[in-house]
Amino acid sequence: MIKLVRKWGLPRGRHVIITLEGSFHGRTMAALAATGQPRKREPFEPIHDWFRYVPPGDVEALKGALEPGDAAAVFLEPVMGEGGVIPLDLGYLREVRALCDEHGALFAVDEVQAGTGRCGHWLSISSADVVPDVVALAKALGGACRWARSSRRPRCPSLPASTRRPSAAGRFPAPPPSRCSTRSSATGSSRTSPRWVSCSGRGRAAGSRRYARRGPRRGLLNGFQVAPGIAAHDVVDGDAPPRALASTAGPDTVRFTPPYTITAAEVDEAVKALSDALGEVAS
Repeated sequence: MIKLVRKWGLPRGRHVIITLEGSFHGRTMAALAATGQPRKREPFEPIHDWFRYVPPGDVEALKGALEPGDAAAVFLEPVMGEGGVIPLDLGYLREVRALCDEHGALFAVDEVQAGTGRCGHWLSISSADVVPDVVALAKALGGACRWARSSRRPRCPSLPASTRRPSAAGRFPAPPPSRCSTRSSATGSSRTSPRWVSCSGRGRAAGSRRYARRGPRRGLLNGFQVAPGIAAHDVVDGDAPPRALASTAGPDTVRFTPPYTITAAEVDEAVKALSDALGEVAS
């Protein structure tokens, strides 16, 4: 996606990509440079310097970042997964769309964690009734097999012909038939069945009220913030790890991203397991 945006922007004198502080976009060098977390970038610096960072939700800061006219795109996660499971305000997402149109920049979204139905819509940004110009998808797109893609909307302004050619960025060998079949089954069932639509109804934040408070959540992308004095990694990786698969999303947030097929009973079981792990760490 970053290469696509750059290819669109460079002929127009637009070399900058604006991202959000606290964001996470990957571990390759360009994706790492796009990540708005200095702690993750510092071990590899100097790295690409054509990213500009603004605070999430700050419309005035975004206006200022777009003002020079050198931005090819605004690139963000509608739900900041690695940064603490933080859903961006829907009004803010609409403002970003309007500002991109006003300043002639693309609106690019990273739906790798929140997309493909996890948050109750095929794309999490659909909650804001916003259509981005470019979308990155992966993870659930392949049904547990590695798969990634970038998509653009048909009216995305005049992408160069060299960008539209399949060979513009080189190619890896085609995936094996088994992986293609898995991906087709995963996306087909997701798009045609109500399973992912019900994600919003089954999403619950986990944790006991005593040791954690419910954090932001959207569908089956959940986070809960641990109480002061407790580190999230101690809950996930400590001496008494939970019997439910969880991960950290910052120093004080435990992230819970169950499979789309989870049942209400399994949610309750996971909540209890995470609560028990919190109690062990706090005791």
